Amino acid sequence: MASTARSDVGRLALLAALVALPVVGCGGDDDDAAAAPEGPVTSLTITSTDLSFDIEAFEVPVGEEVTVTYENDHEGVPHNLHVDTGGPDEPITEVEDGPVTQELTFTLDEPGEVPYLCDVHPATMRGTITAG
Repeated sequence: MASTARSDVGRLALLAALVALPVVGCGGDDDDAAAAPEGPVTSLTITSTDLSFDIEAFEVPVGEEVTVTYENDHEGVPHNLHVDTGGPDEPITEVEDGPVTQELTFTLDEPGEVPYLCDVHPATMRGTITAG
């Protein structure tokens, strides 16, 4: 009876390992993430990929107008792009179900870091703009 129990445990361990193999291969990687632009930009495109933005950080010049094209490629999933400047007139797009493309124009007048996020999914959809 003891050898049957051990062989059952061994079979279960082997089965668990085989089931886990494909799951490990499905782990998230950054192959879908766009490379962060080098240096300050005055225009760029940010796209929703799963529940994250494809660009997590970028730099803009202080005092210059910046245009961000936001592409929500999620069919039927609501997202937006909100530049959290802490002021009364924060740059923000409407929350809309995808697929939709929106444009946001803003100017950061002081050097520093400003977060951007999706108001619907702020835990995973966020990034940083550095004005410098």
